[in-house]
Amino acid sequence: GYVSVMLSGGCFFNWERNRMIKFNNSIRTIVTAVILPVIFSSCIREEMTCGNQIVVQRIGEDGGAVTRGTAVSSVSDLENQLFGFSASLTPAASATQVYFNEKARVNAGGITGTILPEQYWPALLGASMKFFSWYPYEGTYAPAATFANPAQMLLNYTADADAANHVDVMAAVSTPGWNEGVGVHFYHTLTKVTFTFQKKDPVPDVVTIQKIEFQGVPNVGKLTVGTIPAKTTANGKPGFVWNDVTTGNIVSTLSSNNTVTDDKVLLGDTFLMLPTDQFSDEAKIVVTTNLGEREFMFKDIVATKPHSWESGEYINLSLIHI
Repeated sequence: GYVSVMLSGGCFFNWERNRMIKFNNSIRTIVTAVILPVIFSSCIREEMTCGNQIVVQRIGEDGGAVTRGTAVSSVSDLENQLFGFSASLTPAASATQVYFNEKARVNAGGITGTILPEQYWPALLGASMKFFSWYPYEGTYAPAATFANPAQMLLNYTADADAANHVDVMAAVSTPGWNEGVGVHFYHTLTKVTFTFQKKDPVPDVVTIQKIEFQGVPNVGKLTVGTIPAKTTANGKPGFVWNDVTTGNIVSTLSSNNTVTDDKVLLGDTFLMLPTDQFSDEAKIVVTTNLGEREFMFKDIVATKPHSWESGEYINLSLIHI
């Protein structure tokens, strides 16, 4: 539903929320042992004994964030797209290690995927595998994934200063049975934010939105994913928490299709923002129209209606009497 908050100047904001190393030492016998860890490389069938081919048998996403632009609203939006695909291997009685770090392509139909290059289960007993997936994989604005700790994925992401370049960062963790197909279920890690405008008398006949800008909001962060969070958002989505967050400015510039009418109209780009439950005292929204600028401080908005930005959630900010 909507929650309306009236700001000075007859403006309203509405929120719509549509996640072993053993040593044997004794007094009688002293044995000095140096045991090096066994490093398993990705299994290549032509060169070694391998198990079954690793197959991405089903791809899904949590939906619920119907958007425009580069945001993903259904698995069909991923068709023929690349996503990052990495595997960690935990052999019996040995430490977890990165098995491979590659990519996969969503096949036509958006249900299955093809790993590039193809990979195989290692011929091991008593081992386990965990698979990490992230989207998008390629492009200037894609997150960077690292695996310094093989048991978890670290995503480094910077939201571009131009909202038109924002991407829908998604993550998945899969733990299939040995030699079984891998199901990849993507979850949104960012918050979708849009703006709706409506004019009413006595506003002048022609009102156009030239720019919408967030100032002093989170735009750089790191996301550690070992498992999909059990803690959920207000609408039952996994509650991803970004760390090492810094702030900056993000703008949507409108040069066409920007006229405010008597009916509610969605204007500007879709902002895909880092989730946060606390805004700085300097954080604000600046809306530039053909009549001038209007500023709205987040501390005033949140004081009137406490809220936070959560992963996988949709917030629509509605301005009336602009």
